[in-house]
Amino acid sequence: MTTHTNVKGWRNPRPITERIVVEGKLVLQTPAHFNSGDSAPASQVDLTLLRNSRGHIFLPGASIAGALRSYLRDREQGYHQSETEGGLTTLLFGMTKNDEETKEGEQSRLIVDDSVVATSAVEMRDGVRIEPETRTAADKAKFDMEVIAAGTAFPLRFELLICADDDSDKIRHALATALAGFENGEITMGGRKRRGLGQVKVAKWHVTRYDLTAPDDFIGWLTNEPSNPSSVDSIFAGLKAEPLGIDKRDYFTLEATFSLNGPLLVRSNGDTSPDAPDMVHLQARQSDGALKPILPGTSLTGVVRHHALRIATTLHGSTVAEPFVANLFGRGPKAKRDQRVEKDKQHVASRFVAGEAVVKNVKSLIQSRIRIDRFTGGAYETALFEEQPVFGGDDSRLELAMIIRNPKPYEIGLLLLVLKDLWSSDLPVGGGSSVGRGRLQGVEACLALQEYDKHDKLMTWCVKGSKALSIEGNVDQLEAYVTAFCDYKETKGE
Repeated sequence: MTTHTNVKGWRNPRPITERIVVEGKLVLQTPAHFNSGDSAPASQVDLTLLRNSRGHIFLPGASIAGALRSYLRDREQGYHQSETEGGLTTLLFGMTKNDEETKEGEQSRLIVDDSVVATSAVEMRDGVRIEPETRTAADKAKFDMEVIAAGTAFPLRFELLICADDDSDKIRHALATALAGFENGEITMGGRKRRGLGQVKVAKWHVTRYDLTAPDDFIGWLTNEPSNPSSVDSIFAGLKAEPLGIDKRDYFTLEATFSLNGPLLVRSNGDTSPDAPDMVHLQARQSDGALKPILPGTSLTGVVRHHALRIATTLHGSTVAEPFVANLFGRGPKAKRDQRVEKDKQHVASRFVAGEAVVKNVKSLIQSRIRIDRFTGGAYETALFEEQPVFGGDDSRLELAMIIRNPKPYEIGLLLLVLKDLWSSDLPVGGGSSVGRGRLQGVEACLALQEYDKHDKLMTWCVKGSKALSIEGNVDQLEAYVTAFCDYKETKGE
């Protein structure tokens, strides 16, 4: 049997002349959840972590490559924009599948290894869907999931292939721009990454370059012995590339510092020992290993979303308000309240991003409470329970971070109205709001708006003070955003 290997076009091997190996440690800054897709039959957890056959937590290379590709595309083209042929994204990661049969794709020049950690602390997180009308938990809408504790380090390894006819400088520039997202913390990984989970960072890189035309380097690559390794803090220095000067992402950021007026309680599983309180405030391990009380991004988003819906409904009615809020905060497969959605199963990704906030300078105290019979006015029998919220004062601090991607002026105006109520203690967070918990007091807020096609530079504002506010920046522009929301008119296609 004869095999024809010299037919024109049958083989077109890439003449690889150089390989660049980049290694680093991806350290979780907040807990992360890499979903396995299903739970084991004997598992009591709704959402389990992805593990390999040995039971080790597993981060697929495909997930890492997808996060890098998405970040590079957003920087190069803007949020929710398609890739362009000949751009940095397609140059580094190859072309995606195309409907045109005549168009040929090309393999990625970047090889991404899977990452496995043998040991890691696993925490539990509870979640529940809240009914906006009653502000109570929806029936059968509670779930729990496993998360990897902050501080866990995943080893990363990338191998960049440079061919004879390639523009080496441009390819290294593309890789450096993508990996910079891990360096500056702008890339998030895993599930619920727009709700505070999966924030990561790489502090140091190890770069090794192999010139495959040199025998010593070629043997060094085969034996995995680096010939000229370098350890650098900046990936641009390690790859000898210049930073990408253009950032086409449009976003509005709000970073606000609050003090805590009184107690705050976000319930967690807590300690199951007999002497432990029935309800304790949620704590999470930080990247330095310390266990600290937090306000999770899911709780913050839920509060902001429901209050935004309340404001929008008051001004524009529920028919306009519900799709308005769903377009900003996302829509799940069961958005039955939105009457404008023809296909009820259609998803809309959230453009609102919230981070987790560590609650600083607080004390944890146990409170005893009892359920009262409203008919007799007496205590219910066997209805005594204990709660352990955290208590703050003037020196307590929460730093809340919120982002709107591709913001509209009226969406910024709505977020400013929500901020006003948070600032003045009119909008509580966490549980127990009916008994005075979760009241915040604004201290300082920094706002920034980037619109690539409209402004030459970042627009910024700074707000300080609790009673008498001082605002640095264009105050009239902030008023214009609020007016845009108040005068909002529903248009077709939104």
